[in-house]
Parts: sequence; C-alpha cells; structure tokens
Amino acid sequence: MSTEWIEQQNAANQRAAAEAEARSQRAVDAAGRIANQGSEIFQRFVKELKVNTDALPNLVGEELSGSMSPQGASCQVNVTWHNIRYGPNIISWNFHYAAQGIRLFVWEQPELLLHFRLGHDSEVGIGYGDSVVTPEKMAELTVQKMRDLARRTR
Repeated sequence: MSTEWIEQQNAANQRAAAEAEARSQRAVDAAGRIANQGSEIFQRFVKELKVNTDALPNLVGEELSGSMSPQGASCQVNVTWHNIRYGPNIISWNFHYAAQGIRLFVWEQPELLLHFRLGHDSEVGIGYGDSVVTPEKMAELTVQKMRDLARRTR
C-alpha cells in the first residue's frame, strides 16, 4: 500500500498553516501601523479640508464659500452656494476621529465610517471604494462632493 498521498497531504496542510500564519501576522502588523498613524492621517485630512474650503471662492463664477472648524478630534465643514435666485444652500458635514477611521455625520443620515487601510504601497490611507487614497486626496474629493451637492438647486 502506498501512503505517499498522506505525506503529500501533510505537506499541503503545513504550507496552508504557514500561509495562514503569515496572513495573520500581516494583519496584526497592518493593524499596528494603522493604530500608530491614524491620528496623524486624521490631522492631515483636516488640514487639507481647510486648504480646499478656503480655496472655494477661487472657483470663478460659482458663488461658493467654505469653512472648516476644527474642534480637537472633530471638525465641521461647511460649503455654501450663494445663489441669488434660490438663496444660500449650505452643506454641513461633521468628521470625528475614531481608531478605525474617520466617522462622517451628516444631518438626518446614517453615520458613515471612512476606514483607515493600508494601500498597495504599504502606506496608511483612507479607504475609497476598492482603493486607498491619501488623506489629502480624500479631503479634495470630500469638498468636491460637497460643492456638487451645494450647487444643486432645491
């Protein structure tokens, strides 16, 4: 009787166990990096929100203004369309730092968590769909989205 298949299966099981252990270790390492860098990622996000909201009046002919009010581990972002015909339309979002990501609160909507994740380059960023973006890019995308929502007529 041949028991070669048992040896092959044992080897396959050992490889699978080693791969599972390696995946587990990578997950622990990623969680550690995210925990260590999360606060810095949030601060970079907040800084860039300020840059983008302050620049809104530079959009020629769009009648926009913006503000960002930091409050410790939170901030409120406002984008206003100063429409003469319909009156001002204000979009206001609140962001709060959390260990696993950035919590977004919008009036009368469910809370959204923007998860901190490792990108392909092993840098900590913010999850955006299937990709990971820098906090600066996420701030840019956020203010662009708020601008789009503010410019919609009521």
